[in-house]
Amino acid sequence: MTDMAWLNSSDNRETLAAKDSPTGKEWSKLKGCRILIIEDEALEALLTAQTITEFGAEVVGVATSIPGALAEISTKDFDCVVLDVNMGGMFSLGMARGLKDMGIPFIFCTAYGHIIEEFAEAPIVEKPFTEATLAAGLLEALGRKAGKR
Repeated sequence: MTDMAWLNSSDNRETLAAKDSPTGKEWSKLKGCRILIIEDEALEALLTAQTITEFGAEVVGVATSIPGALAEISTKDFDCVVLDVNMGGMFSLGMARGLKDMGIPFIFCTAYGHIIEEFAEAPIVEKPFTEATLAAGLLEALGRKAGKR
């Protein structure tokens, strides 16, 4: 399947819903976590960073391009990645494969609701997100990593 084939996927996997989202008390589990944001839209990146900071987590970097993201991944120390799927017309699925191969937890934060089956375990936070759905995605991704230790 090509990187673009997921756009037409008939996958019925649901994105995180607010009803399944953590409470403010559970958000405290994100305190001290180091998060890397990969998002090409400046306003979205700013909103994501502000929300993550409100959780008590630290934004260790923001990459607005695939080359910038690769540089951030190779030089920063982080616990989880918030990954936009469509980076200025380039799809970040190759980067997602690399993160998966390295055992780095990530969430897709995207306007697209479906991702290819290869990433069925990765949480999807649909844009526009709420604080609750972003927190739920991060907690799920970080929880999966903790469960594999």
